[in-house]
Amino acid sequence: MIKLMLVASGALGLALPVYAGEIGGGLSGCEIRLSCEWKAKGCYKPSPPFTTAYDSFSYNLAVENYNRYVSDAKMYLDCIISEGRRDINDGFPKLVKKSIEESSAEIDRDISSAKSSLEMARTLIRR
Repeated sequence: MIKLMLVASGALGLALPVYAGEIGGGLSGCEIRLSCEWKAKGCYKPSPPFTTAYDSFSYNLAVENYNRYVSDAKMYLDCIISEGRRDINDGFPKLVKKSIEESSAEIDRDISSAKSSLEMARTLIRR
């Protein structure tokens, strides 16, 4: 679960969320702020129907199209809510954990390399 801290903003006394990390990779990194945006990947957003009615038959078709659209829109909302919950409860914590593990392994390699260089320098001094 992502935890937010509230910080007082100047004389206005506004509470603004503060986030700890960022989402994204490479040059397209995205700090976790209000400007960052999550999007569902596996959900299809339906387009609203074009409505025209010239008589009762075309009006009834328009009603059917509208009802189909409302049904599709509900499926879309259910999909994004479900996908969002999975990302909040499972995906995001795994992403953070994986990034921490990779950063930890990288700094461990850097420390080991620096230690080896130092030990190599010590052996050259002893000669």
